[in-house]
Amino acid sequence: LPPTIEALAATYGLPRVEPVAAFPHAHTLWGLDQTQPTPASLNISLGPLPASGGLLQFPGQGHFPLYNTPEARAWLQAWLQTSAQGTPEIITP
Repeated sequence: LPPTIEALAATYGLPRVEPVAAFPHAHTLWGLDQTQPTPASLNISLGPLPASGGLLQFPGQGHFPLYNTPEARAWLQAWLQTSAQGTPEIITP
């Protein structure tokens, strides 16, 4: 992953979602040493509200894996489907 994406995810408190390919330094600096198993739902807080979020890693795919990687699109599609059903959930597609 590009370091800027890792830093932004850590700043927002987004955990790394399994399977983990690398352990970003930014996550260690922010004390986010744990990984998030799937399924994950309402696993972070955005102010007073619970939310579903995490950092997915697609090694070698650069900054925009959604455009290049069918696997990344499958993860997004699964998340959007659960969102449409009421509660967003990070699930293994």
